[in-house]
Amino acid sequence: MVIEICEALIAEAIPDLTWRCSARIDTIDDALIELMAKAGCVGMFFGIETGSPKLQKEINKNLNLDQVVPKIKHVKESGIKVTASFITGFPTETKENLRQTMNMMLDLACLDDTKPQITTLAPLPETALHKEFRDRLKLDDFFSGMSFQGQHFDQEDYDLIAKHPEIFPEFYGIPTAHLERAFLNELVKFLMVTTRKLRLLTLFLHQHAGGFLELFHKWIEWRKDKDIDIDVFTEEGVNYYFTIDFPKHFFEFITCLYSGPEKPYPEVLQTLLNYEKAKYNFISDMAGVLDKQDQPDPDWLLTHQSVPKVKKDVHIEKLPANYESIGLKLKNKLPLDDITPHEVYVAYDMKENDEIDFTQLPELASRLITLCDGKSSISEITQGFSEYMNKSGADLNGVPADTICLVGLDSLHDQGLLVL
Repeated sequence: MVIEICEALIAEAIPDLTWRCSARIDTIDDALIELMAKAGCVGMFFGIETGSPKLQKEINKNLNLDQVVPKIKHVKESGIKVTASFITGFPTETKENLRQTMNMMLDLACLDDTKPQITTLAPLPETALHKEFRDRLKLDDFFSGMSFQGQHFDQEDYDLIAKHPEIFPEFYGIPTAHLERAFLNELVKFLMVTTRKLRLLTLFLHQHAGGFLELFHKWIEWRKDKDIDIDVFTEEGVNYYFTIDFPKHFFEFITCLYSGPEKPYPEVLQTLLNYEKAKYNFISDMAGVLDKQDQPDPDWLLTHQSVPKVKKDVHIEKLPANYESIGLKLKNKLPLDDITPHEVYVAYDMKENDEIDFTQLPELASRLITLCDGKSSISEITQGFSEYMNKSGADLNGVPADTICLVGLDSLHDQGLLVL
């Protein structure tokens, strides 16, 4: 049926038609993936549920877990974005089962255009789990992402759910024998934010700092020592991980945890921390600013008296090592031993939809943009750039340094980083 639908869509050749779907890993092969992409598929949702072979059998999912990452990688390489969904809170789930699930989640987080997500188990009506635990359901004001989609509940709603568990079982929890439900509820929020908002830092800590589950245990201890109290069964507690307070506390936690000589790959860790801190500070600084953007500069024309400056909605940050190289190695699980201190500059650019574009600037562009301080004229910038080039001994292939300077400034303007 899927093949016939795809072939019909291709034959119709409807302009700009795109679509998304859900699928099982074991129902698609490489040929079908490529056919679906050709037919306009741009997104696929996979319910992996668990990275534990034991739990795969218990929940009767029975996926071959060795196929998950390679198959999703092929989907992604075909131009289709992927959401891979996991669940925690199964009745017999152990810490080792949970670790296996987190390991698979973070393996998938290495892939671009792939969004791993996790939620707590909800007993959907008349499923086998609901029937088995019908008389042992727990209502603790924490709703699984399988049932709760962010809507507001007032007291009347809560009373209705509490009065009719047979109608609303998905808003209840199932007893877990080996893992505390409060622990899992907080872990889910922690993972959702770190894998989405702090992805490279998360990958580094998982791959090179003892594993992310162990790190989460240390995080819980640290925040309690700091009197950062979170009740994950309240709306305020749930929302904490989505406020600006969490990343600030998390950066402080990582800095404290790896402040001594045991710090893994210090230049790499500092680069990742500096990058994320600068990003969040930039977001915070731009929040609520009505006139965030400089006006477009269609008549950009440089003269000796022109004074270029970095746009208001752009932030330039210096990092101690090559961020792009670090990211490439983490995504491919490669050793980090050859990452050495080498200052680079990165640009954060706030777009109209409040999304941030990130650009790591080449060495010459970095030098140029640091000279554009909003005070120096083109003549002064050209002189400073020429002096830098002479000191560096760079081979310019006979091209005058001032020409390279002007071309570089034009390029930075075209990228939306400079205005006059």
